[in-house]
Amino acid sequence: MARMLVDGDDLVVRLSWWERVAARRGGVRVALAEVCRVTAESEWWRALRGVPRRGVWIPGGRSVGTRGHPGGTDFVALRAGRPVVCVELRPSAPFRFLAVSVPDMDEARSTARALDRAAPRIDTSTRYRQPVPVAEELPGGSARPSLPAGTGSDRGTGQDRHTGPHRGAGKGRGIGKAQGIEGRGDARDTGNGGDTRRGGDTTKDRGAGAGPGTGRTGDVRRDPG
Repeated sequence: MARMLVDGDDLVVRLSWWERVAARRGGVRVALAEVCRVTAESEWWRALRGVPRRGVWIPGGRSVGTRGHPGGTDFVALRAGRPVVCVELRPSAPFRFLAVSVPDMDEARSTARALDRAAPRIDTSTRYRQPVPVAEELPGGSARPSLPAGTGSDRGTGQDRHTGPHRGAGKGRGIGKAQGIEGRGDARDTGNGGDTRRGGDTTKDRGAGAGPGTGRTGDVRRDPG
């Protein structure tokens, strides 16, 4: 069975002969400075992340080798039904995660405490193991797809463009034309007489425009007949 131990400034995963054959490597060695967090996991299957790459994978039995996921590569040496020592590593390490089965939960906790004391850069922000990062959370990860034109906020912009001052201007022009048909143009009286711009009575001006021959005087009470 694989074992985790401290050798000087390194964390070493020592494999049995058949595990070396299954994993196609002699073992794993990483600097203790690369260790970010150490936890003990009671359920062995929770230490399996990503998809199998190189190694031996027996469902419900043994899992030995490397596994890949968007955050990088893990190395595991697991046996079903046994607790696991889980070691999270920094991005600069050759692996992002190491997981090794131990005989019982007491040994898993004691091994985790020993590694926690030996590692100089433990992340103490949380004692819980962190999930696998997704592509958007990684440096250089794929960007989120942009919304197509006419959807989301772009659609709202289009609505503002149609309901903004342009629609108001069009409405004003329509009113001017309608009033011009009714009484030779309230807009002309506003432009020349100036009464309505100074707060004059637009109703009186509109009535003045209804009489014949008013033209641009703006006051029908002085028009004979």
